[in-house]
Amino acid sequence: LLYLGFRVSGIAQTGSSCSLSFVDFAFNQGQPVPVLHNGTFTVGEGGVTGDVTVSLPDTVILVGTSASLPVRVGDLTGLGVLSYEFTVGFDASIISSVDVSIAGSLAEVWGEPEVSTTQTSITVGSSGSGALTGSGVLLFLNVQVAGTVSEGDSSQLIFSSFRFNRGNPSAQLSHGKIRIAKRYD
Repeated sequence: LLYLGFRVSGIAQTGSSCSLSFVDFAFNQGQPVPVLHNGTFTVGEGGVTGDVTVSLPDTVILVGTSASLPVRVGDLTGLGVLSYEFTVGFDASIISSVDVSIAGSLAEVWGEPEVSTTQTSITVGSSGSGALTGSGVLLFLNVQVAGTVSEGDSSQLIFSSFRFNRGNPSAQLSHGKIRIAKRYD
């Protein structure tokens, strides 16, 4: 329904928290009646908690070709991001192979990531001694489209997991999709 954003003062310490309580909330003219759950805001290891947008694109690729798909992230500046790990699932009948590249990406400063693949997924993880800063392309997923696919075939690119550090900041995920177009020679 909505996201609340908080700015943490420079004097807040990791683990400090405050209660968050609804004073009032109503849908429309009071119908349906909401069930309210109060919560707590806790300062995490990076000094802040909150969502960072992480996305894969919707892309059209020609039969039998490959593409380099950016994994994009929102602004990481000041969030203390020292590691990431994620898994993306895909349809193996559409995508014949997948690997990663970091040239020109935010993660390039940490060097080559650890990569593990199965027939239907890729897991990528990396860490560094300096926090990542800025927004843009975290890294690239390089996909090869199977030669046996047909025009109109498609594969979802689904983040089954994504984690910065030990879960802080959290990731707001936007999945991607590959659609196959016919090659005209």
